[in-house]
Amino acid sequence: MAKKTVKIVQAERRENGYAHDGNGNGNNVPRFGSKRDVAAMLQFSTRTVDNLLAQGCPHMKIGKRRCRFDLPEVAAWMKDQFGTKRRGPAKAVNASSLGGASESR
Repeated sequence: MAKKTVKIVQAERRENGYAHDGNGNGNNVPRFGSKRDVAAMLQFSTRTVDNLLAQGCPHMKIGKRRCRFDLPEVAAWMKDQFGTKRRGPAKAVNASSLGGASESR
């Protein structure tokens, strides 16, 4: 019975614009945010968020000036646009470099 009420509460929070933060600790974060919220989430200035908008950051326009951001979608877009990628092949690791015992008997 307790699990059912938890699921109902989670569904109500989703309907009210809240999404789970994905860390498994039960914290809920607002799903939609303003330019200031995005700047705080990314630790950028609002001017940098304006520059990200010019680069195609996903947002929803409300009226002439106001816009809202889907925070998880912005985080995914940032990771896709600016995520780090491996340069070159991965280096091979052998047992002797790890300090392990040799397997020859």
